Formats: sequence, structure tokens, C-alpha cells
Amino acid sequence: MKKSSLVMAKLDSSLENNSGDGSLLIRFSSSLDKLTKGYNRILHGLSCVLLFAMMFLTVFDVLGRNLFNSPILGTYELTGFALAITVFFSLGAAQLKGDHIEVDFLFKKLPERAQNVCNAVIYLILTLVVLLTSWQLFVYAQRLLQGNNVSGDLGIPIYVIAFLTTFGAIGFFLSLLNSFVQSVVKAVRAG
Repeated sequence: MKKSSLVMAKLDSSLENNSGDGSLLIRFSSSLDKLTKGYNRILHGLSCVLLFAMMFLTVFDVLGRNLFNSPILGTYELTGFALAITVFFSLGAAQLKGDHIEVDFLFKKLPERAQNVCNAVIYLILTLVVLLTSWQLFVYAQRLLQGNNVSGDLGIPIYVIAFLTTFGAIGFFLSLLNSFVQSVVKAVRAG
């Protein structure tokens, strides 16, 4: 949600007003928020670099193919791998910015506390699903490592790509966990 920065600012100001101590949940939320934003900032920066590299690779491949009749070997593989990494590295940043699609026309008619409780339940379910997905991606990457699977044209070990996408899935997990904890804090404060 786009309100995450506003929520954290309100929580920080309430900490100062409550004798500087604050509750364990709020301190955990603040620490998790910092960790999540830092981790996803790094992943998102790397995904931007990869997207830029994909653009140049594709342009030079098309120019080489059309002007010199000499395409770049492995462009299809490299673009596919870079795209998978870019998508997974950007999921967490998109969650933090509130860029994922939400259908909330009925949801907005609920009272604020009910919205916060519903958000907490939804984020809990999503967090668990993405945690399982991350775990299975890691297991899959280990199987690829043991099987010594490589790509067809360039012979790139596929397990490297799978491990990298796992890092992106972990960033998404952290973002969802952060959203869940913030929703719980908001629900507790509203109650």
C-alpha cells in the first residue's frame, strides 16, 4: 500500500509521545520496515540494471541481425533469464510502493477497523503463500544444481537463475510480512 510510509511516520511519532519506549510490535514493525526497504532497494536497483542490459542486448542483436546478418549468440536465453530475475527482483519493491492491482470497491465501504483486520488476514495468507513459494524455489534450485542442468546455447547453469529468483521471492515475502505487521499495528491502534 502507498500508505506504508505514512503509517510508519505516524507510528514513529506515537513512539516519541509514549515516553520513547513503545511496544515490542511497533519496534519490530519499524525494524522490519527498514530491513525490507533496504533489501528491496538493492534488488530493485539490480533489476533496473538488468532491464537496461536487456534493452541494449536486444537492440544490438536486432542491429547485428539486420545490418550485418550476424545475430548475437544466446540473446534469447540471456533475455529470458534476465527477465525472470528482473520480475522476481521487482516484486518486493512493487509491493512496498503499492503498485500491485487491488480490487477494493466493496472493501472501502467497510469500517476502518474491519479494513485493517481484513488486510491483516489477506497479508497473512499472501505471506504464507509466498514463503512456501520461496521455499519451493530454493528446493527446485538445489535439484537443478544436483542435476547439473545448463542452458542450450550458452551452457549457463540454470540453478544460478533459480537461486537468484529465490532471493527476489524472499524480498517479496519480506514486503508482504511488513504489510501484514503494519496492518496488525493499525488494527490494534484502531481498536
